[in-house]
Amino acid sequence: MADQEDTKPEASVSQSALSMSSSDSALKETLLRRYLDHSPALSFIKDEKGRYVYVSHSLLELFKVKAEVVFGKTDFEWLPKELADQFAESDSLVRTTKASMEVIESVPSASGVIRSIVYKFLFDDGAGREYIGGIAVDVSERLKAEDLKGQLAAIVDASHDAIIGSSSDGTILTWNKSAERIFGYGANEIIGKHFNVLVVPKNTVYVEEILRKVRHGEDISQREGKCLTKSGTEIDISVTASPILDEAREVIGISVVARDISQRVEMQRALKQTTLDLSIARDQALEASNLKSAFVANISHELRTPLSAILGMIELLSSTELSEEQENFVQTLKSSGQSLLTIVNDVLDLSKIEAGKLDLEYAPFNVIFLMQECASVMAVSAKNKGLLLTTRIDHSIPTFVIGDHERVRQTLINLIGNSIKFTETGEITLALSLQSQYKRSIALKFSVTDTGIGISEEQLGRLFKPFTQIDGSASRRYSGTGLGLSISKNLVEMMGGSISCQSTLGKGTQFFFTIPFKRCENEANPPGVSTLSKVSINQNLANSLILLVEDNSVLQKLIQMQLSNVGVRAQAVSTGEEALEAIKVSDFDLIFMDCQLPQMDGFAATKVIREIEASHGGYTPIVALTAGAMDGDERRCLDAGMNDYLSKPASVRQLCDKMELWIPLKKRYQSQPRS
Repeated sequence: MADQEDTKPEASVSQSALSMSSSDSALKETLLRRYLDHSPALSFIKDEKGRYVYVSHSLLELFKVKAEVVFGKTDFEWLPKELADQFAESDSLVRTTKASMEVIESVPSASGVIRSIVYKFLFDDGAGREYIGGIAVDVSERLKAEDLKGQLAAIVDASHDAIIGSSSDGTILTWNKSAERIFGYGANEIIGKHFNVLVVPKNTVYVEEILRKVRHGEDISQREGKCLTKSGTEIDISVTASPILDEAREVIGISVVARDISQRVEMQRALKQTTLDLSIARDQALEASNLKSAFVANISHELRTPLSAILGMIELLSSTELSEEQENFVQTLKSSGQSLLTIVNDVLDLSKIEAGKLDLEYAPFNVIFLMQECASVMAVSAKNKGLLLTTRIDHSIPTFVIGDHERVRQTLINLIGNSIKFTETGEITLALSLQSQYKRSIALKFSVTDTGIGISEEQLGRLFKPFTQIDGSASRRYSGTGLGLSISKNLVEMMGGSISCQSTLGKGTQFFFTIPFKRCENEANPPGVSTLSKVSINQNLANSLILLVEDNSVLQKLIQMQLSNVGVRAQAVSTGEEALEAIKVSDFDLIFMDCQLPQMDGFAATKVIREIEASHGGYTPIVALTAGAMDGDERRCLDAGMNDYLSKPASVRQLCDKMELWIPLKKRYQSQPRS
């Protein structure tokens, strides 16, 4: 069909329909046929029976068939039934209505479905015979573009952000549904207006700045600011603006994406306010904590100072000749004083634990001796109530371990004292056994079992809470602050162990705790371990001269008497200034320095003494002797230049231990200051 003259398709066309009376008519017919065959449009003519009497070359190319396959045939004779039905339906409509019509017909091809607009019309040959003519134009790409445009429009309208198109001068040209939702304007109300209608008047200068930058090809990303809605309400938005370019890369418009961030901004304001409130609350909490710490430290000092005098005098009194009745009086005084000191220590420990400032000190100690010592200390209290206090120790365990023996001792004393308090008859058993052991560590189980009043299941749940006793009646009947068990639990857990309780109401209670310890490498003679309680000072230190800096006259006399009883001379002064004068006159072997003194305190006095020694030589150990017992007090003493720290009340044994530790260094290294 490439050459109509060779294939002569016109031979099948009715001669009467296409006849011409002259050579001009023949020429016109030839030109018309060639025009139709070379046109990209698909064209055809069908007779009254639906047979093709003419088809264009482009139509034959579309279906990939030769002319003889089509000419003289109906659609049903050479096309699939679905296509034939489609074409026949529109043909029938044209014949019925006698009117031209435009239809879109889809034709499958090797390159995909081709969608064409077909213009069909009815005409006759002048002899009364009707024909259907058709011209089809392939609009597949155009329809695809329109579909894509529709899809893009749907996407734009479905966006939660306002998507706005404008000319380069800021005149709004397109307006999606989200823009209508955010700003309140319908498209018919806003298109054709300038962006300035959407902003607070004072901010129009910023709009012009953005437009100017975009016109120069810049992208503006997430610029935040205030906008106005149709109702006049101010909202917070984030704007991204980009240039729209033509093929020559010239800016022909502006694309704007605006997001309503009012909710986010409000959340940020709320978060900022919350952060500020939390910061204020934190500062207030820190201030309250500091005030509490200062209060506790002050109370500690005020209580420990008279307690030092009371317990010290009791200790001196017990060393004199007393009748049996007087001895009982002294023991009662001593027990009451120790109970008061325990309460003060418990309050201080709880304050340190809550602040996270309670430190542990690890050193080798004789764990078996510690058990026996605790039993010995508490034996008097048990005996006074008619109770039997016994110990059961597994002697296969190592004698020495490394840990904080003072905190283990404190826990055991708390638990034994608790059992004595709540037991009226029977016995209390203190036990030590092996829980587990490894090459470098060992876990020991301590237990305290009594035959006391017992604890119910309900009460066990709140047993280790601070300021809590097992019930209201117990709180009235049995004295105490309710801090002992809470402190014990915290101490055990700080040492890496665990504590628990088993009890039967009316039959008794067992407290047990397990603590891991490090093994001592040299168990036969571990350093720093003393298992004997000495009652006198080393004879080599007798007649040593001590300077006691203490502003409380009662404590001055007490400590002087305590030191005198072990053969040590003590000179007492009341202020830091007097201490400085004293060291100019005498060479003291050791200084016991109170920290809280009138005028020049102990810290300042110590610093001056160290400055004098640095200039003139010599060195005297200084041991802080203070009623302060809060965390940081010891560090402050050492930073001031003191060598050691001893809190009040201090026993004769504690005073002697410090002297035995530091006076030999004074005698040995007089010319070489050491800390």
